Amino acid sequence: MKIPPSKLWGREPERRIVPDGDGWRVEEGAEYTKQDYELLAALHEYEASIDSHGFPLEESMSVGADPLNPKGTHRYEARPIRNWADDAVEQAQKDPRYSGENSSSARKWRVFKVPR
Repeated sequence: MKIPPSKLWGREPERRIVPDGDGWRVEEGAEYTKQDYELLAALHEYEASIDSHGFPLEESMSVGADPLNPKGTHRYEARPIRNWADDAVEQAQKDPRYSGENSSSARKWRVFKVPR
């Protein structure tokens, strides 16, 4: 994370101007607080406990999820779904204006949500 969570909530590091011999210097407080480090550690720990489908690893890898376990407590079932935004890009790429010899790897697609 490039900025500390507390900065998202409006906290800025403390700045003080202190005398320095012939002039002045600016001293800045720590950018990350102890709470910032604790929040980032908690987020890391949470993300490490979730599988690639969003289920807790403790559940998705448990004996209770084993389909061969007669005493299993749950099972997982995969169902196809369609991402309509990706479908719109796929259909646009098939348009003769953008396919074949008009195809370009430099062309990027932005998807817009349009009311019907």
